[in-house]
Amino acid sequence: QCKEAQSEKIFLEAQNLAGKGQFLNAISKLQEITEITSDVSVFEKVKLLSDQWSKEILLLASKVYQSGKLDSLTTSVNLAKAVPQYSSAYKDAQESIRNWTNESQANEKIMKQAEDLLEEGNWNAAIDKASTVTLQGKAFPQDSEYRKNLVNFITKAKAI
Repeated sequence: QCKEAQSEKIFLEAQNLAGKGQFLNAISKLQEITEITSDVSVFEKVKLLSDQWSKEILLLASKVYQSGKLDSLTTSVNLAKAVPQYSSAYKDAQESIRNWTNESQANEKIMKQAEDLLEEGNWNAAIDKASTVTLQGKAFPQDSEYRKNLVNFITKAKAI
């Protein structure tokens, strides 16, 4: 009885946190439940809510990444890493981390090549190269920090 009451209290706290959009904290609360009970029906409820909230975390991580802010990769990866291994969203989270990281590394390589071309005085080629930087296969949003950096790079290239 005591464990059931304690579990229910923690469930309510977790749901309250999730209602406020604090999905990471909500999932942590659910973990507490698994430590105090061995009831199979409780575990099923924990899994169901964890899956639901993990999908919300992954959606948030994707939105952050798509924002194009300079720290978006780190923030997105950290959010996606918080998806529990037992969650149905875990595989998608790991795939997203790989895709975001690979794209970011490819973009860094492109920008390095563009900078090298600029140093060689080949500003047209530098601009063309820098313009191939993408965010999930598309151009960065106009208001993103990456887009502003690209515009600054092109302005610098044209000034040479």
